[in-house]
Amino acid sequence: MPLEVGNYWEYGIYEYSGSELNKIDSVWTISIISDTIINNHKWYVDHSKSILFTNKNNGLWAKHPFYPADLFLKYPGKVSDEWLRQIGPARHYENAYIISTDYPVVINGITKRCYAYEIKYLGDLRRRYYAAPGLGITKIQIFQSSESDASILKQESRLQNYKLK
Repeated sequence: MPLEVGNYWEYGIYEYSGSELNKIDSVWTISIISDTIINNHKWYVDHSKSILFTNKNNGLWAKHPFYPADLFLKYPGKVSDEWLRQIGPARHYENAYIISTDYPVVINGITKRCYAYEIKYLGDLRRRYYAAPGLGITKIQIFQSSESDASILKQESRLQNYKLK
């Protein structure tokens, strides 16, 4: 993920009801407002000030200000690479793995080749992140398992605007 003060990513949020897609009248934004040094490593602060990001040689790391850092999205990597995450105040473990290294995501009419990640949360929720090298996170999907063990797409956030320095 290209991290630099002034970069931002804006996502439109869609909810699914059955097979119907409905855009919510709100957006979600990641906006890098500053940087800081922690243990001799540069971290970038999101506008919410509730999360910090950095790139390391094995991927994108995330850190809540009061908790240890965790590998958020691994790259480079290969399909089936798996790791444990422990993000945020809850500090529960989540299984994360790469499901594709060449997944097509269309952004404003242009197809980007993305890594696709799946994160299994506690309970019946799963989240998929799609990230394009040199661009960042392009799409996020939230799935919920049903009683029939099928996954139902509940929400999707799509990159609709961004600025990279």
